[in-house]
Amino acid sequence: MNSVIRVAVLVMLAGALSSCTSSAPASSPSQVPSPAPTPTPQPPTPPPQTETTYVMSGYVRSSLGGGTIANARLEILQGVNAGKTAWSDSGGLYRFEQLKTSAMQVRVSAADYDGQTVNVSITGNLTMNFELTPLMPYVYSGIVTDGIGRPVVGATVRGGPNSGVTDANGRYEFRSPYNSVPGNVYPPAGYERKPVHFYESFPMSAGVLNISIRRITSVTIAPPATLKVGEYASMSPRITFDTGQVELPHYDYFQRSVSDFTVLKFSGVVNAMVEAIKPGTASVTGSYFGAAANTAQIQVVP
Repeated sequence: MNSVIRVAVLVMLAGALSSCTSSAPASSPSQVPSPAPTPTPQPPTPPPQTETTYVMSGYVRSSLGGGTIANARLEILQGVNAGKTAWSDSGGLYRFEQLKTSAMQVRVSAADYDGQTVNVSITGNLTMNFELTPLMPYVYSGIVTDGIGRPVVGATVRGGPNSGVTDANGRYEFRSPYNSVPGNVYPPAGYERKPVHFYESFPMSAGVLNISIRRITSVTIAPPATLKVGEYASMSPRITFDTGQVELPHYDYFQRSVSDFTVLKFSGVVNAMVEAIKPGTASVTGSYFGAAANTAQIQVVP
């Protein structure tokens, strides 16, 4: 009896287990997660670049004499540097800084000078000088005539650093930044310079000034016809002017020539001296401010 009961219980238990197994859903295989993608490294952000800038400097000078100009104003008019300004110091030196690469225009101006505008290209540090021309408020003019009142054509009248040349009527004119200047007249050949010496001058004031210079009408020499070897003699030059005056030349400007330097030679400027060297014959002549003298022959004897 007990064995039957045990068997029945086992059968029941087996049936229950079979029912549970058949009713349980089938298990699905577990999914393995995919790995996260590796991020691509980004290059570091470069630091901001500083733009290269340049310096432009130099001197502002006067076109007359080259002296420096203080307090000149320099302004950049065009380009990426437009609006920058600089001033020349007491020595005429100016300086622009932090200029960017660019083509630009620079305007330079100063009191009592004509201004100028210059095209400039900045590609690096630049040294650039400027020259300004002084304003010319003073006018000098007049007539240049010879000793008898005839106009002299082609004479240069210089007043300080400025000058004018006489026209067909003998009239000259020039402008100057100065109201008084040292004057000189450089006439064409055949007239005596005024003053004669290049280191001299006469006073000129702004306005009208008529000037008279002397025309050379003749230049003569009269050396001795014969000289002994070793002797000295003067060529005895004389200058005749259109005013009727007859004078000795300024010997510094009396030019001499000789045909044969083996026979004669010049021994001194004053008195236009010649020296006899060896027997023979030679001719001598001269000129004074482009006016030619006569030719004279000198025979040298033992």
